[in-house]
Amino acid sequence: MTGHLSQNERIRRKLARDGYVTRNQCLSQYPAITRLGARIKDLEKEGYIFNAAWRGGDYVYTVVTWPEGQRPALTKLDHIAAAARRVALFDAGAPAEQVFAA
Repeated sequence: MTGHLSQNERIRRKLARDGYVTRNQCLSQYPAITRLGARIKDLEKEGYIFNAAWRGGDYVYTVVTWPEGQRPALTKLDHIAAAARRVALFDAGAPAEQVFAA
């Protein structure tokens, strides 16, 4: 074992951290991953379900469903969603206790 991570493992770790991966991120951060679509197909065979979208000149793959036992506690997308809920509560005039309890 050389200690190098496989392409799929690099993508799994990125997904666990952020909840999504883009083609351009892979090309810049992981130069060996030039066929992200093929790696996504590999991960789908493992049980991942993705929402694929073309945004701003890039393919974005967001995890919709994680394989059994693979879901991380929280991703960046979870933190962003929680912050958006807090902002909506604040904008609606909710008391601070409610905003920060959300």
